[in-house]
Amino acid sequence: MATKVMVPLADYLSTSYEHDREYVHGQVVERGMLTYSHSRLQGEIYFRLRMEGLIAATELRIAMTGDLYRIPDVCAFETEPQTEVPSDPPLVVVEVVSPDDRYSELKAKLREYQEFGVPHIWVVGPQDQTLSTFQAGRLTEVTQLSLEGRLQINRHDLFPKAA
Repeated sequence: MATKVMVPLADYLSTSYEHDREYVHGQVVERGMLTYSHSRLQGEIYFRLRMEGLIAATELRIAMTGDLYRIPDVCAFETEPQTEVPSDPPLVVVEVVSPDDRYSELKAKLREYQEFGVPHIWVVGPQDQTLSTFQAGRLTEVTQLSLEGRLQINRHDLFPKAA
């Protein structure tokens, strides 16, 4: 059985990691392996959010609680964050599923975003070319991602060969 190593928050915040890592209740957690598809989707979603006039960022560390720092693949705010590590919920967070992501860990992360107050939580699956939203504790596959009529991202927008 693997031993879990607890790391003080100050050490996490002052350490640079080769691959950025999240801080989850005293443990430094590796993020999923990034691939070309993952990176391409991050860029496409970032671009669409920026074109809508939102303040978008990729892989931005967010201070969710005292001992929980997450790094969504893409997030967007209505207004410019006031700090380098925002502690206010974004309007939207996007998780692009990596081949090595575990469903139980992904769902726990989505619940944390919901409890933090993120109103729009999107999940994009490059392997199976799916779009999903997370609301009221449920992950639901959808045909488009949207922000109250302001923005719609359809499946064929992200996966042109799938349509």
